[in-house]
Parts: sequence; C-alpha cells; structure tokens
Amino acid sequence: MNKRGVPTSLLLSVLLLLPATAAISVDPVAASAPTAGAFQDVPATHWGVAHIRWAADNGIISGDGNGLFRPQDPVTEPEFLAMLTQSYPSEIAVPRIGPNNNWYAPYYLLAEEFSWPLTYKTTGNAFTRGDVAKLITSAIGVNAETTEEAVRYLLGHGLANGKTANTVAGYNADDPLNRAEAVSFLHNLRDQRTALLDESKADFMTLLGISLGDSEAAVKKLMGEPNREDPSGYGFTWYIYNKNLAKYAQFGFSNGKVVAMFSNAPGVWKLKSGGAVSGTKAEAANRAGQSLDESENEFSDTGHYVRTTYYFDKHADNRVEGILQASNSAVLSSLYNRSEALERAMERQVLDMTNVFRYKYKVASLKWDSQVAEVARAHSADMSKRTYFNHNSPEGLTPFDRMEAQGLNYLSAGENIASGYEDAPSVHTGWINSLGHRKNILEPAYTRLGVGIDGLNYTQDFYTPMP
Repeated sequence: MNKRGVPTSLLLSVLLLLPATAAISVDPVAASAPTAGAFQDVPATHWGVAHIRWAADNGIISGDGNGLFRPQDPVTEPEFLAMLTQSYPSEIAVPRIGPNNNWYAPYYLLAEEFSWPLTYKTTGNAFTRGDVAKLITSAIGVNAETTEEAVRYLLGHGLANGKTANTVAGYNADDPLNRAEAVSFLHNLRDQRTALLDESKADFMTLLGISLGDSEAAVKKLMGEPNREDPSGYGFTWYIYNKNLAKYAQFGFSNGKVVAMFSNAPGVWKLKSGGAVSGTKAEAANRAGQSLDESENEFSDTGHYVRTTYYFDKHADNRVEGILQASNSAVLSSLYNRSEALERAMERQVLDMTNVFRYKYKVASLKWDSQVAEVARAHSADMSKRTYFNHNSPEGLTPFDRMEAQGLNYLSAGENIASGYEDAPSVHTGWINSLGHRKNILEPAYTRLGVGIDGLNYTQDFYTPMP
C-alpha cells in the first residue's frame, strides 16, 4: 500500500507440521549403558557377544532394566534408526523436538532429511533384515533400487554374512530383525566406515570463494571483519557483510566453522567443482532432480550433508533470486528459537536484502530509519495481539495515519505487510513476487525504510521525509 493508492495484495504462507505417529513404550537408548558383559542372557558362547559388548560400551544399546538384553527380541525401525545415529554421534546431530511428540519423531525427521528409505513400522516385528539392508545402503550413499541389490551389496562388502548362508537366499531378507542382529550390522558398518557420510562426494557450493566447513579465520582473512553479527533461529551466529551490495553475504558460524551461508547478490554463488550455479527455477529443479509447480517461489534440496534452499523471482523469468545453504547438523540439532533478538536481526536483514534487490535494478539504497521502524513494529505487534491482517487497524487507522501520529512528515510513503513466513529470505521472496509489494520495494522516490517483525507478522514502512 502506498500514498498513491497502489492496490494491496496480502501474503500468506502454509506451515507444515510433522504428523503424529503411534506411540511405543520402548526407548532404545537409555541414559547409561550397562557394563560390558553384564547382560545375564548373553553368555560368552553367544554368537554375537563381542558385538553386543561393543554396542553396550559405546552407549548404543541398553538392557531392559533387569540385567537382560533380550537378544532375540525384534527391533523396530525407529529403534534401529536411534542405534544407527548413536553409532556416529560426532557426525549425526539428532534434531530436538517439542515435548509433545513421540520419542522417535526426531529420528524419523533426521531420516527424512537424509532421504533414507523408511517403512514407518514403529511397533511389532515387521521391520525386516531386508529393510535394514536398504536403510544401510542408502545411509552410505549406495543406490540400491531393490532389496536384493541392497543385500548383495552388504554380502559383497562384508557388512553381513547372511543368516543361514552367505547368499541372497541365505540372508533371509523377510525375517524380522532382532536385537543381536541389529548391533552386528552396526558393528560391521562402524568397523568399515569410521565416518558414515562421505563428504568428499558432496558438491557443495561456494559463496564468494567460501564453503561450508571453512574456519572463521579463513573467512575473516578473505572478507575482513563482519559489518554486523546477528543471531539465528538455530543457535549459530550470522556474520553479515553488507557494505558492498554487489557482494552481500551472510555466513553462519558455530564452533568456529561455517555452517550456513546466504546471499541474494548477483553472480556470487559457484559450485565447488567450478561450475556456475543454475540461474533459473527450471535449471535448479533439474539439478536437484525435482519437478516444481509454477506457483512455488522457493524450494529446498536436501542431501546427506546440506540443505540448499533456492528463492525465485517469477517476474524475472523465474531467475534464482537468492540461495541459502546450511549444514544439516546446523539446522537439525536445535529447535528453531524465535526470540525478540532474532526478530530485530531479521528486520535489518530484510533491509539488506531489499537494498541488494534495488541494486540489481539500479535503484538507490534505502537508509534504516529507527523511528519508522517503531511504527512498523507497533503495527506488526498490533496485528499479532488482535489477530487481524490488514494495512488498516480495526479502528480504520492507515499506515499514513500511524506515521503522522509519530511526527513523521513525508513526501512519499508506502507499506508492505506479510504473515506466516519463517525468516527474512522467505518474506523478502514473497514480497518481490507480488507486484504491489515489488513496486514499493523498487520505488525510487523512497529513501528510508523501517521494518517491524512480531512473531510471524511483518511490516515494511517506506518513506521519504520532508526536506
């Protein structure tokens, strides 16, 4: 909305919630593991005693609380997923979830992020030796299209010896997986692969020559000190480089390493292999092996190691407007925390992205205005408190009424609002894909901007002060 009456188009987004699944009572990983060899039902003559002791010593398994391991009991899929992640604790970060979810929800979320094949058999003895063969081969990056192919790979690479014979038939793929067999599979896997994921095969992107995993020292050597440090919703810290809009970049750091990167500047993203990053929605979708609906303004391509989110501009031939790449461990290891500090940081990031967008179209940058930001913030807070979504308040106050009430005298002014977006890149992408909002963002008559965020409500107030 602007003073000249440009029609308003309101923005909404859909939130996807992980569906609840049936609860089970067995927790596969207890807080403390028994002493090696302490299981009363695992004699020294048991075929899997060494593997069971190894799993107990490494906190992968626990008993039933009565000194028993119950080696013949069936293992469910979520129990095996939990044991698999416990086998590689330094490599796989299990996501945190809310207290009202089933215990196994984070393991399924993790497996879905890695695109592991899932049966969703959460109870009973339906999880089979064939199912675990497909899961293991997928986890190590082997493309086995059938259960037989997965079994052949395990047998041929010493990850399994078969149940009755070292053959596909002797593997007994349809048999339920039991606890002793589960730890034997994991022992063999861990013995061969100290790292589950082979990151050398990942074709990460580079942003201004920087990749995920680079050190803070290396980034500062190349980029200098950041112009601002912002919190993120996932616990890492964003280093913001915004002085040169042609090279605008955000680098997320955790434990001294780059775990996330974002930019909507032109031409700054390259493939680590040296190739150019796809420039359109069709090219990006083809690279990810996905089919996209024309209405989608963004999509995420999640691999074993990273999640790459592409943001598109449908009014510029569906060109890639921006890219966010983050380590899966960075975005899965903690709950997304929406705090006041995060909202203030995102407000400034919206300004940065707006100015980069204006730079692309050769429009002068906007200056941050704290006074108009307070007006914008108050409107977002009012929409949250009184649960409405409109430029005008329930009493009929317009954006211009609110600015004037704060003593802002302007030559021109305008406002964008949005609701339901998780972060700054998403709401910026929503606005540029709506012609009315886009017009405000690219309006050369504006010189100042204030952004106000409250919860999932966003307000951009543009204006040019009286001389």
